[in-house]
Amino acid sequence: MKFLKIIGLLFSILTMASCATFQPQEVKMPPEKLSQKGYSLVPLNEKGWLIVERNAYDITLLKQGVTPDEVFSIQAMPYKLPVFKTREEFVRLIKEDLGKSIEQKGSKILKHEVFDYLISETDCIKSYKTIEDLTPIDITGKPIKSGDIIFEVLSLFCVHPKDKNKGFTIIYSHQHHLGESDTLFAEKASNLFNSAKFTDF
Repeated sequence: MKFLKIIGLLFSILTMASCATFQPQEVKMPPEKLSQKGYSLVPLNEKGWLIVERNAYDITLLKQGVTPDEVFSIQAMPYKLPVFKTREEFVRLIKEDLGKSIEQKGSKILKHEVFDYLISETDCIKSYKTIEDLTPIDITGKPIKSGDIIFEVLSLFCVHPKDKNKGFTIIYSHQHHLGESDTLFAEKASNLFNSAKFTDF
């Protein structure tokens, strides 16, 4: 569990899914709780979601949109935090780590915002990014040859209430052509984030 090496993970989702040895599993309707080490979550109540990677700690789900170019993804994993004493210090650590993220080769960050995310039992923060992907691939792993591809990402980071040196992150993303964003993107991310619960490591 490394400390927030998130940016590289964002662009590995599709590549990982295209070459993974894990046998994809379709999410049943209505979706059931998925329990991992340190946290649990409930997938969005939509047909078409596949679990494409899963171990005791990490989980990745993909869903194709109208075309193979349009891809929705959910990725969640625990992480290790350095020592901190206050909520303000936690927020600063997350912001600093996210601020160190450089644009990946073949991508361009168009927008990045960080917000407080209040949960009574612990400290959380939310990050929003819009990224232009200059070398995109579709859900099958094939290069997309035409059209501007946008990668929209909402991420939640929370400290585990039983161990402040550990936490988890949930990343909800939507790959789409320019001008074809999902108007319910933020609402769906909130539903996903609100489903998250803490479990034992």
